[in-house]
Amino acid sequence: MDELPQYVADEYEPTIDLSWRGRPEPLSALQISVQEQFHFEIDRFALDWDVGQEFFRILDDLLCPQSVVEPQSAAAAIAELYSSTLRRILDGTTDCCEEEDLPGSFCYNFFYSLFFIAKQLPAKDEQLQEKLVDFLAFLRKIPTTSRAKVEWRDLPRLPWAASDIKNDIWISDAEDERKRIEELNFHAFIARQTVRAKITGVGTSDAIWGLQILSGALENEPDPRSKAYQTQGPMLDETIPLAAQWIKLCGEQIFEIDKYIGSYAAGGRKWKGKQGFCLERWQFWRRRFSEISEFEQASDETRRVCKETARLMEEIERA
Repeated sequence: MDELPQYVADEYEPTIDLSWRGRPEPLSALQISVQEQFHFEIDRFALDWDVGQEFFRILDDLLCPQSVVEPQSAAAAIAELYSSTLRRILDGTTDCCEEEDLPGSFCYNFFYSLFFIAKQLPAKDEQLQEKLVDFLAFLRKIPTTSRAKVEWRDLPRLPWAASDIKNDIWISDAEDERKRIEELNFHAFIARQTVRAKITGVGTSDAIWGLQILSGALENEPDPRSKAYQTQGPMLDETIPLAAQWIKLCGEQIFEIDKYIGSYAAGGRKWKGKQGFCLERWQFWRRRFSEISEFEQASDETRRVCKETARLMEEIERA
């Protein structure tokens, strides 16, 4: 029997060589003592930077068990931290950055810190994740800072920080299972933020994350003649939970979006329709969930999730 043909597009991504990064240096005794002050793990950049530690302290106090801190108070604390950092730059008591660089630097590092904690919040812990969503809603209401101004309502630099956290999850030295859980937690938070943004009329940009996850999981099936098709089970087991979670948490909002959002949302090989969100694409995803629920290559759990998700999508369509 002839070998099944191989197709470049069917091949899964090879293992990425990260040897150039080297292994991170062990934490010093001082850095360990700083980390021990927090309930959540904090990123290494904050271990040696007082402002970075304050980012995490405010969020840690908000989200730790038995916290009595309200999201509105935490949002006000971040705005005050920005103002106090600006005052220190102006009076020369810190040289963390130049005045003109503060808005971008402060906002990027803060939102990176926020997502660093978000990936630690269990996807199923709705109360805890919603508390962080509430925090962002209150942060949007903070008035624009007068000097070296920050338009808090726009959550500046948040998309860059989110993208970097997503990438950093998978280039870290953590075990694969931890990476999988962190990515699931991260996307659960983004999905909940998308729901809130849609309800409040802020916009649908966060939903792009969901579109990319759904597209990656459902629109790129290998050629049936290839070896990759016969061995796609592990890939389905990895990607389907993320796609299903987006439908579970944000399906009603995604169903209502009918919007062209650019070529980066064009889709995978199996999707030949228009770019962005539309009813036809939603229905295509639903059919793909149904198809995968019958795939022998997928695990029993993945098939069960696909079947439940397809049923949920039907219910959303009928509502």
